[in-house]
Amino acid sequence: MYQKLKRWFSNPVGIASLLAAFAILLVCGRRCYVLRQTPAHLTEISRAHGYLGLIYGEPRPNPDGNRIAFSQMSEDGIGVFLLDLTSGKRTLIHEKMSTDDWFRTVDVWPWSPGGEYFAYSHTNLIVCDAGGKELGQLPVEGFNGVASLTWLDDHSFVYVSKAGNLHQIRMDRPDHWIVADNRRIRAGAEQLTTLSPDIVCWQKANCIWSFNLKSNLANVLFYGGTNRIEDFTYSPETSEFLVTCAGTGANRILRIGFNGNDCIILEPLQASAIAHRAESLNGKNGIFAYICHAPEQPENSYLEILTSKAKTPVKLFEQGKVDAMAASLNGRKLFVVGAISNEPASSIWEYDADSGKLDCVVPGQDYPSSYASRVSSRPMTISLGGRKFNYHIFEPPGLNPDAHHKYPLIIGDTLFKTLDPAYQNRVHGPYWAPMLANAGAFVVIVERPGAWLNEIDRWQEYVRWIHEKMLRNPTIDPDRVYLFATSAETTYLARLVDEDPKPWKGLILLNPGQMPNLEALSKAEFPPKILVSQGALEGTNRVQKYQLAGMKRGVRVEYYTHEGSAHILLGKKVLGERAEAMAKFVFED
Repeated sequence: MYQKLKRWFSNPVGIASLLAAFAILLVCGRRCYVLRQTPAHLTEISRAHGYLGLIYGEPRPNPDGNRIAFSQMSEDGIGVFLLDLTSGKRTLIHEKMSTDDWFRTVDVWPWSPGGEYFAYSHTNLIVCDAGGKELGQLPVEGFNGVASLTWLDDHSFVYVSKAGNLHQIRMDRPDHWIVADNRRIRAGAEQLTTLSPDIVCWQKANCIWSFNLKSNLANVLFYGGTNRIEDFTYSPETSEFLVTCAGTGANRILRIGFNGNDCIILEPLQASAIAHRAESLNGKNGIFAYICHAPEQPENSYLEILTSKAKTPVKLFEQGKVDAMAASLNGRKLFVVGAISNEPASSIWEYDADSGKLDCVVPGQDYPSSYASRVSSRPMTISLGGRKFNYHIFEPPGLNPDAHHKYPLIIGDTLFKTLDPAYQNRVHGPYWAPMLANAGAFVVIVERPGAWLNEIDRWQEYVRWIHEKMLRNPTIDPDRVYLFATSAETTYLARLVDEDPKPWKGLILLNPGQMPNLEALSKAEFPPKILVSQGALEGTNRVQKYQLAGMKRGVRVEYYTHEGSAHILLGKKVLGERAEAMAKFVFED
């Protein structure tokens, strides 16, 4: 017997037959799985995309620029952080958890002119001292009420609520804050700015309005005319506005002097591309920063620094992107939220106006990797049934239409289409979509318009249409098509696959409200496998029973319960776990 086995293994034909047999089939229940090569560096890619420290809004520097307060995805939720740039000490002063309210945002607001205080809002409006110690909480108007905030002096500030009303807060005794006045004036929330302790201004429609808090009189400070005002900033050191206007052809940045009563239009800044959000740096030394993008590439934004001495601006982040920025009151430091190259998430960078030095002070990733790159979606619009809708395609990097390699396809229908901190701050942002594309898959997300439940009953219609259209692409593997759905959307995914389970290789159910009928799935020759990812506080008994029932019917069910999480997952830990689970589910059998 030994000699026969020895002869058989020494025969190249025998070895090839054995390897071919193992390479073709792995039996699991009643389904056969074809062995496929797992993408190289899959774990690195999924961790780099999954454990992201997404930055929310602008960093808020103190007047000297040696401290910043900011909001970022934390280990267990969304945190408000204080960073001392001199010592490097970073302090978590507040954290929104998965078990907290779903839709209330966490926003950090500016510092007082003397740098003694700053404020942030979550459920309430919280005032802190320079060390991050909480001094008091104030209720705000309406649901998630703060839209914009500006300090009048070191001991009072105003904010505009989401309802559009102006509210004044002041300190009536040391470290004790009260509501001084509420005005129902329908103030604009865009760029609420202080001009003097009694006068604030904001953008509304195509005007910059000023409002006198003593006289209760509003006045048009500047009218954009034929050029639509997009945004503005004001420098108390130079007494100048920098107003970005969208005109014919390209945006332009107007310099507008302000003498306390009237505005005087000065020379415009000559940006090399479409520009917005300009800041004046270093006071009267004539250094300006603004965000630009090329007309043909609006998603690729970068920073330009223009000085009065230089003929052409210096470009920064040209190979990456810029999301937001804020200058310190003294104009010496500029803090930029952006990516210097093609990394998946933005970081916070400090630009020194004196030296021109650029340093990363808050990284946006826990697991940086040279194999993980940012993948942007390609937006598409189509008419279906007499109505238009949008969908977004994330393509694998380095896609070669002529290659023999075929890619898996992942389809879903959701409101939340991109890697966007605003969506992450609320519910179910698909941070994993660019991750799966980066690992080597097509990901298509249908964008339902309006509120969460709007047109959800068309889920099956949209997904069927996308499935049919995408399979016309010869680089897509028709045997590796996956569906995903979140929360209430899982009801419609279940209906679709119950009717016809054959086309689907796998189903990804995120915090599911309903799961597919196992009996219906088991009637398929090759039933789709199922991944369930949910918060631990949603309970596991239902999913455990479902998994056992799947085993009896030959349907493979995997589930993950993420500790400390409710129906909405928040925090790098659980979102990273989910990203890794999804990557393995799609690319490993």
